Amino acid sequence: MKDPFNVGSNVTIVTAAHRNRRIDRKEFAARGAHVVVASRRSKTLRRCATRSVMRRQCEMAQVDVRDAEPVRSDGRGGPSPTLGESIRSINNHGASITHTDAAAIAHGWRAVIGINLDGVFFCSKSAARQFMEQKSGGAIINISSTAGVHGSATMLPYGASKAGVINLTTSHASEWVRRGFG
Repeated sequence: MKDPFNVGSNVTIVTAAHRNRRIDRKEFAARGAHVVVASRRSKTLRRCATRSVMRRQCEMAQVDVRDAEPVRSDGRGGPSPTLGESIRSINNHGASITHTDAAAIAHGWRAVIGINLDGVFFCSKSAARQFMEQKSGGAIINISSTAGVHGSATMLPYGASKAGVINLTTSHASEWVRRGFG
């Protein structure tokens, strides 16, 4: 019987894996995957690399998920797996603000939506493009929140962006299944 947890010879890209979510990268590396940790801050990536117990199976990529171009998996914003390698994209990044002042929320709204929703959109599209070009299959895992279902009175942009992530994930799944991919 095939081990459903075997991810050997796969490339796993984890955005914001430097945060308190280390189990993501460590679990995948422990199971044989080549892990790419993506973050927009080089200082954070250096700290992550220094602390990493899996340096041989882990590389770092400086990526701002809000920017559509660098999120492409062509060596500028992530790995380009060889033919036959499966890629797994874990969109783990997120941001939030707590403001009740309407004037302060406009800038925060754009920043949170840019990271939480635009970032998931760009990362997902990049991974799907790679899957389709290589015909190698893969998985996209988008991390959301209960705030996306129930809302958040003190974090309006966060709740709205996470609701968007849930809907975006469902919409992408519907679109890609119709194309025979999924």
